Amino acid sequence: MTVEITGLLAAALKPFVAAFVAMVKVSVPPFAMSPSCRYCKRMDKTISPIAQAAIWDFYKPRHTHTWNMLVLSWRAMDGLQAHTDHGFEVEYLWENFIFRLWLYRTAVKTLTRLGPVEAQAQEVLDTFDKTFEVNGRNGLKALRDMLEHFDDYASGKGRGPATRADDLDPWRTVSIERYERGQFTIDRRKSYDAAMMMRSGAHDVEEAFLRWYRAQETG
Repeated sequence: MTVEITGLLAAALKPFVAAFVAMVKVSVPPFAMSPSCRYCKRMDKTISPIAQAAIWDFYKPRHTHTWNMLVLSWRAMDGLQAHTDHGFEVEYLWENFIFRLWLYRTAVKTLTRLGPVEAQAQEVLDTFDKTFEVNGRNGLKALRDMLEHFDDYASGKGRGPATRADDLDPWRTVSIERYERGQFTIDRRKSYDAAMMMRSGAHDVEEAFLRWYRAQETG
């Protein structure tokens, strides 16, 4: 079997693979390739260059993708500024924007799985989350959950932070700049600014991780 491994993981494994192949013809076992295998779950916060590089190599392209999708959702809403009759189109774009904000947050959260920078990455997430805090609850998560898990909330089984009685009112207030449902409100410009700050913070965390990784190679 021939397997191509790219990124930091490839750099870390190359000398070991070369030496091993020189001794015996080998097949790379499935767990070396599959991020969903039971072995990979044990790697999450192991302070090992190879384990950490595996997480990084999945994180980096996903981070780029989710940021690009967020930017596109922002630009789509900007494109409505010249029109006065928005109808349901603005609500469609808002729901997409809410999901894109959450998906980008999820990508950045991956940095907390890198042991050497876990605390620094968590601080970046906490700062982002404060933008959406309402009475100690995360408004972005609440709105995302009500959209994604509407069946649970409608049947009274939603697991928060929103509640059916207080927040699942089908009448919501939507404009280009604000989305309101129940007690939760999202301001488009403030939320996008928060995402840009999170991106900047994620970049600092990435640089810290790469410094740690290079130190392991030279150490």
